[in-house]
Amino acid sequence: MRKKTGIFFDLDGTLLDSLDDLAGAANRMLEEIGCPVHPVASFRYFVGNGAQELIRRILPEEKRNGSFIAACHKRFLELYPEFYNDKTKPYSGVAELLQQLQELAVPVGIITNKPHDAAITCVKDYLHSIDTDFVAGQKDDVLTGVGVLWGFRDAQELEGAGASKLVGTPLEILDLL
Repeated sequence: MRKKTGIFFDLDGTLLDSLDDLAGAANRMLEEIGCPVHPVASFRYFVGNGAQELIRRILPEEKRNGSFIAACHKRFLELYPEFYNDKTKPYSGVAELLQQLQELAVPVGIITNKPHDAAITCVKDYLHSIDTDFVAGQKDDVLTGVGVLWGFRDAQELEGAGASKLVGTPLEILDLL
């Protein structure tokens, strides 16, 4: 009997280019509390490990205490729905990859650190033409074996995190099936 092949994707930085909108909501929160904002490019290194960790990373060191981080995290989650669809879009080639996976009857799942309701909304808004078999948001991190070079991280960082393979374009993933 042939094994069933399926594939799980991360959402932000893999399927969706959402850096500008994550930065927009985070910087708005920083402005509201009187802290310095960060350039969008810096958020490539701030994201990962969930929104609460993002908030901890962007706050000035002297403000990184549990209750303040929690309050800022709460405010970020309130602001993000105002920003999530300003500039977010699928990366080039992602729609074609997902379409081909669907045509090959390969089950597709999404596991993300984005809050679950926001993950469902983003999948519905940006990947609506694809049937996903599973969407899970805001779980403990799952490190995957394949790193994508079009996302938020570079090859050195992906390999350092344990990626066993790197792909440069979404359609290269088909070669791994």
